[in-house]
Amino acid sequence: INNTIWLSATKLNLFMECKKCFWRLMNGKISRPGGIFPGILTAMDGVLKHYYDQHRAERTLPVELIEQGYKLFDDQFSLDKWRSFIDGGIKYNNKEENFIFMGMVDDILIDTTSNLIIPFDFKSSKPAQEIHKSFKVQLACYGYLLSKLGYEVTDFGILSFHWPISTEHSKNIEFGNKIVKVDNLRIDSVERCISAALDVARAPIAPTDDADCL
Repeated sequence: INNTIWLSATKLNLFMECKKCFWRLMNGKISRPGGIFPGILTAMDGVLKHYYDQHRAERTLPVELIEQGYKLFDDQFSLDKWRSFIDGGIKYNNKEENFIFMGMVDDILIDTTSNLIIPFDFKSSKPAQEIHKSFKVQLACYGYLLSKLGYEVTDFGILSFHWPISTEHSKNIEFGNKIVKVDNLRIDSVERCISAALDVARAPIAPTDDADCL
């Protein structure tokens, strides 16, 4: 019997929200009810990846990254694999603890001062006043995976928000954009969370409901 546990940023976010829901997913394959995922977000994701890839090929910077102190990761071949569901994204196989952690990045930046790798993710929405905790977990998990590939990673990540503004005076939709730096990404925190999640996933019975679980 293969008892390997598969984990991801999405599963760690669920673990932190409700350990009982996480246990049910990992043991009974019982998922929380989900809504319909809007296809426009998938389309936007593809458009943004193509936009950044064009700049990468031309060795130029998108206007929103100029004077930010970052440059685009230049290994398109590896990036394509790490984005691909078919190729499995980035996978870290920990045989000693018998788990596999996987994730699919949107993009990667490089800090021009330190030359360290920066997790970089796109969001098809207007940024809230406070960055959602799940976004921070996602970036930290990407940093964790990239470090397992042997890269030195910054302790911060970057979010690029894109949202529609208007269609006035044009047949094209005008989009707003904001680059947000997310500080204090801790790879060691991801490792501790993975360890705790493994304990819950392998427990013989489900934990009690979290108080704020719906």
